[in-house]
Amino acid sequence: MKTAIGTLKKYNRALTMLKSVRHRLILFIWLLPVIVCQSACENRQVIAPDFRLESLEHERFYLHSYRGYCVLLIFGQVYCTQCVAELLAIKDLVKEYREKNKKIISVYILRDPENKDIAGEKYTGLDITMPILLDYEQTVTGKYGINNVPSTVIINHDGFIIFKQEGYTPALFKQIKNKLEMVLEEIR
Repeated sequence: MKTAIGTLKKYNRALTMLKSVRHRLILFIWLLPVIVCQSACENRQVIAPDFRLESLEHERFYLHSYRGYCVLLIFGQVYCTQCVAELLAIKDLVKEYREKNKKIISVYILRDPENKDIAGEKYTGLDITMPILLDYEQTVTGKYGINNVPSTVIINHDGFIIFKQEGYTPALFKQIKNKLEMVLEEIR
């Protein structure tokens, strides 16, 4: 509960900047799922919603197949430069943790079919070895409450969301790496 109140205070500036009570109410209702999810994620109470998506290689990916693994989901878009920066940083983690019972995946929001070909060309050139999944209808994005890209979600080996963050910076990368180390220690 303290976390939810802290998160609400974080968004208080946006709420007070709006002059209309109606606009404040709309913003509060829009932010409520984010506030509740952040609070519950920190308390390890939210089970990661299961999903099935197709990859660029036309393979089906089922999240429930990776129970027992630490799963890192990165939500992004083809034309997002921050998303590419995060992928390149995460690529090194994939190599580092390959032997440590962890699966790292990347989920991209592709809003139109022609982006699939562009994504295939772009990510092949970056030598990304993790699966790139296609969320055309943004059902997975909606289930996870993702509003901005890039967004990162860490799911522990029991299937609980333990970390969720929007945006990407080098400082956030250190935070992601620390959370992954914590989860990997729990798996042993």
